[in-house]
Amino acid sequence: MFKQKSIIIISMLALAALFLTTLFWGAKLPNTYKNGFTRIFSSKPITEINRTQSKEPFLNISGVNNGQIHLTVPNPNWVISIDTSFKKIDTVYIGIPQENGKEVKTFTTYVDSTSVKVLANNISTLFYGTINKPTLQQVKLETLPFTRSTITNNAIIVRAVDSTYRNQVFHKIDLKSGRLIQTENIFKMKDDGGLDSDGILTYDQFSHNIVYIKNYENKFYLIDTNLNILSTHTTIDTTSAVEKFGKIIKSKNNQIDIKPSTSRVIVNNKCSIYKNILYILSGLKADNENNHQFKNNSVVDKYSLPDGQYIESFYIPNIQNQKLKDFYVGQEKIFALYKDQIAIYKLK
Repeated sequence: MFKQKSIIIISMLALAALFLTTLFWGAKLPNTYKNGFTRIFSSKPITEINRTQSKEPFLNISGVNNGQIHLTVPNPNWVISIDTSFKKIDTVYIGIPQENGKEVKTFTTYVDSTSVKVLANNISTLFYGTINKPTLQQVKLETLPFTRSTITNNAIIVRAVDSTYRNQVFHKIDLKSGRLIQTENIFKMKDDGGLDSDGILTYDQFSHNIVYIKNYENKFYLIDTNLNILSTHTTIDTTSAVEKFGKIIKSKNNQIDIKPSTSRVIVNNKCSIYKNILYILSGLKADNENNHQFKNNSVVDKYSLPDGQYIESFYIPNIQNQKLKDFYVGQEKIFALYKDQIAIYKLK
């Protein structure tokens, strides 16, 4: 039964990811008319430092440190590391135990220098150790499959399905033992699989707080490591919540599936935190942007932490008609990932 439900959750995650991607890059309707807000653009655009092309199937940026950019690929056993001068590319073996390798379907990889952590969503397991070692160690986490995760100094924070598989809750899990420490229902339960409140979960190393940014609504939250909401903030757009976004569908064999019940564009797609500033990749065009600007760039909005005040916005340009796929801000630079391009920009 658990395995069947895990498969259902994997399907739901895949559907949600496809749905997000389709809406973010394909939904034209919300950006063909005025969205009811304006942006303040920086007077100094970012400048490109370096760029390279790669045919590797990169998923996202898993870390930037010691002059290396670490990139996640579809196979959880490997990470691609590229030096910031783009002169050397290494395929780095991680070493997930063989008996688990085929079971890992959805995962997030974190690389910090030579240490690596892989959170396997669908089998609720943490793999950790040193890259280029034969095998990683593993810790089974006391949680059902989860959709979002981040790692603090001594804990793992996940957004996981509850026992009904119709909602999602937040768990705090001990990093060393995998023991469940705390559970909180931070958002209203709507029996929609948590799709309505889906978002980005990250950790601010400076303030030691958790940041959760909703994908479909103009909201982000500062949450302490005991899962208490410290403050709620709004992004500059005017997108509000709907009553119910997902719907429960039962198949002939009584299997539960959860699908979106209505089309919605992504408001907030990716984020990065650097020096008390939250950078959010937005999916909405402001009223003072023209179609050409929005089509040929990705727009990033800046907010100060912890007060959540909007600062300004700037563009990250398309490269060879490719929109930004992921980004990381650090070391006074922006590290940008595209479909088959990697670029480094100077942070003004």
